[in-house]
Amino acid sequence: MSTQYWNLGAGDLVQDWSDASLISQDDDWSRVPGIMGFRGDDLTTRTGTDPRDLAGSSDVVDVIANQTSTAITNGGIAEFQIANPVVALQGSGTADAPYLAFYLDARARSDVRFTATVRDIDGGADNAVQQVAVQYRLSDTAAWIDLPSAYIADATTAGTATQESRIDVTLPDAANGVATLQVRVITTNAVGSDEWVGIDDIRVTSSGAGAPQPGVLSIADATTTEGDAGTHDIAFTVSRVGGSSGAVEAGWSVTLPGGVDGADAGDFAAGTAFAGTVAFADGQTSATIRLAVAGDMLAERNETFAVTLSNASGGATVDRAVATGTIRNDDIAQLSIGEIQGSAARSAYEGQTVHTGGIVTAIDSNGFYIQDDGDGDAATSDGIFVFTSAAPQNVFLGDTLSIEGRVSEFRAGTGGLTVTQLNPTSITVETTGDDLPEATLVGPGGLTPPTQAITDGIAFWEALEGMRVTLDTPHVVSNTTADQWRETDVVVAGGEGASGVNARGGITISPGDYNPEKIQIQRDAAVFDGFEPAYSIGDRLSGVTGVVNYANATYEVIVTEAVSVTKDVTLAKEVTALKGDATHLSIATYNVENLDSSDGKFDVLAGNIVYNLQAPDIVALQEIQDADGAGNGSDLSGQATAQGLIDAIAAIDGGRYGYVEVAPTSAGTTGGEPGGNIRNGYLYNLDRVDYVAGSATLIAGDAYANSRKPLAATFDFNGEQVTTINVHFTSRGGSDPLWGVTPPPFDAGDTSRTAQAAGVKAWVNDRLAADPLLNVAIMGDWNGFYFEQAQTQLTDPAQGGKFTNLNSLLPEEERYSYMFQGNAQALDNMLVTGGLLDGASFDAVHLNAEFGGDRPTDHDPQLALLKLGFGAEAAHAASFDPWDGAGDVHAMGSGSYRYEAIGMMHIV
Repeated sequence: MSTQYWNLGAGDLVQDWSDASLISQDDDWSRVPGIMGFRGDDLTTRTGTDPRDLAGSSDVVDVIANQTSTAITNGGIAEFQIANPVVALQGSGTADAPYLAFYLDARARSDVRFTATVRDIDGGADNAVQQVAVQYRLSDTAAWIDLPSAYIADATTAGTATQESRIDVTLPDAANGVATLQVRVITTNAVGSDEWVGIDDIRVTSSGAGAPQPGVLSIADATTTEGDAGTHDIAFTVSRVGGSSGAVEAGWSVTLPGGVDGADAGDFAAGTAFAGTVAFADGQTSATIRLAVAGDMLAERNETFAVTLSNASGGATVDRAVATGTIRNDDIAQLSIGEIQGSAARSAYEGQTVHTGGIVTAIDSNGFYIQDDGDGDAATSDGIFVFTSAAPQNVFLGDTLSIEGRVSEFRAGTGGLTVTQLNPTSITVETTGDDLPEATLVGPGGLTPPTQAITDGIAFWEALEGMRVTLDTPHVVSNTTADQWRETDVVVAGGEGASGVNARGGITISPGDYNPEKIQIQRDAAVFDGFEPAYSIGDRLSGVTGVVNYANATYEVIVTEAVSVTKDVTLAKEVTALKGDATHLSIATYNVENLDSSDGKFDVLAGNIVYNLQAPDIVALQEIQDADGAGNGSDLSGQATAQGLIDAIAAIDGGRYGYVEVAPTSAGTTGGEPGGNIRNGYLYNLDRVDYVAGSATLIAGDAYANSRKPLAATFDFNGEQVTTINVHFTSRGGSDPLWGVTPPPFDAGDTSRTAQAAGVKAWVNDRLAADPLLNVAIMGDWNGFYFEQAQTQLTDPAQGGKFTNLNSLLPEEERYSYMFQGNAQALDNMLVTGGLLDGASFDAVHLNAEFGGDRPTDHDPQLALLKLGFGAEAAHAASFDPWDGAGDVHAMGSGSYRYEAIGMMHIV
């Protein structure tokens, strides 16, 4: 591959990709002088990472050659032979941080200047925030250093392929005269569907050399294997870049941490000096620090220590001052499984060959589980997975084995934790037909899972990784999935002691509590083919026995024995008890999930609205598509789609509804299904309320770019007006997994949702300043929770909030409209100003989230009754906390609740 450095003294590096012969085979850069692409695997473990923060390197060379369609989603580096040829970057689940690297020989050169055009070449509807950064380093082992002025916050625009951004940056003086100068252009795996970003019109220029420089010193990490006897040198290379004029030197010293993972003086030859000076003669660019490591036959962990450069002289400076030395153990340790697993997430023996043993407890298609008698330490697991790649041979349940193998940590996908496993080099059967180790009981009389912090849950289940467990009387909190794994979320002990179990049997999140007591049970036919679950929320099971595993970023129990249902529950779809009357306006919010005429959902949704929601006076709808659904027609109006729903309602009970929207003005600017152009809209009962003509307006602002703008509209009921705001904020797609490597997990879109809610807040405050008695209701799919900043800025008086979230009328465990990975949660919310709170009733009507099959949407609607027409004026200018003692909350049946103020003045 072409890692030959481009000699800037011989001319500028110029590349515009017009020569199609440069890249003709995948992953082959041999014809491209001075440039190479890397996929960037594992440079980050999360989506949406700022590339400016990345300093590591990738060794996976990458390019997909001869592409003609920019709609591909492979990720990494690709060469596109399109009208204006280009090489482009795109993040993905594998290509965590792809980059183009430029190799430059800047000897006798100064003022190195890098310029390029960054092109959006992806015209699809994807709307990722595709960040681009430019970095440099002075040698192949140095960390990358960011060039802040070259950063591009988002190099793409959804629905177009026209955006171009210019990079023009001059490298710092430290790059002058460097023979091994490298520059890279890097992006990262964005939240959502990434777009292709072309790096074009590349030019690297430089000037003649300035005054000779003494250079910059950097020390690289070093590793050696200790050996069984004698000594072996560990050699640290100190590089001098950016000049080599004159004699320079620096002091060095060794830090020996000791302990089980740290080297001490006994690991080195007698008389080894642990401090000294590294010297460079005039023109010398590399020197070595050597330490003599003593061999031994003691089985131990790999040990590390540090070498630090300091006090450079002769005008030199130090860039990378600290290097890590690693002494690799090459003696095979006899360890218990608990010692291999340890109490940390990763094994201290990772990469080493060890000897251990245990009884086979489960056999899978690519390995098997063993467990030993245990070490008595509750923080360390006594079981481990032995990875054989293919189906294990001559291994059976109850065999007691002796195994020699290499310890490894397996991570599947981005953002998840690792699983400690053994890669065997030899397996010996000691005995057969032995009793399996007793399963650890999880539940009363055994171990109790934590109920608050996910990090506590990770530690709890990690300590059981690979072990046999029995879950005491599991209570089902999510329906069994329909895939081959048949996954079901449960809590132990019939739900006793679990926090957040709701009245219908699910488990609901709350502030700081994402239900770490929840565990997934899974079918794996290769392990046990007698488990065919088809459970639903609320079911109760007999004890479930299996082995604890981690996969798809969650902990699970792979079932190994038969399970029976002790309580079979079938949930009914709710019908609200709330119905509008002469003094109460009924208002609902409902995400109808990419509704268009081809869905066949009109009749089902109409039945929901008429029967389950009792024909609300106003229905705020989200995800109304245009007339041709996912087609690419020019008519962006959603009127025809809404009319299909209106007609279906009329066919049921003759109800007459009108429809209000403000259609998108440009295709592909609102997110959702490509071509659908989703928007917010209102249905309103023509016989109960009047739409105030001309009041419909979109709340504008940069926060809503390539998303749905909130739709405000005013309606008249019973002589009172209500201004409603229908929101559908940025998705959470691309968030870190809850049970992942990064606590707390990154919530994708949180910054956008907070800014979008702030825009709504500013719009409302402007109007409240003019009319403090204004009735305002904000409702819709917030894609966020009531305790997050997007909403608390509207509901918390300390933050200037003037609204009450009607979900707060419900008990904490009943606040949900959506299910995700076994957790019930409230993505849909309804907020009102104080004048609408007195006498308000609220119901989260559970029709879809807890059900599978042919449901029309995965969201539940929410419904409120608002008292209008009298007694409101004294309350208009304030919002109320339903739990502050100023009012009473009354259960009203069917899961609905009513708020009544106490001691308020009613003005008639």
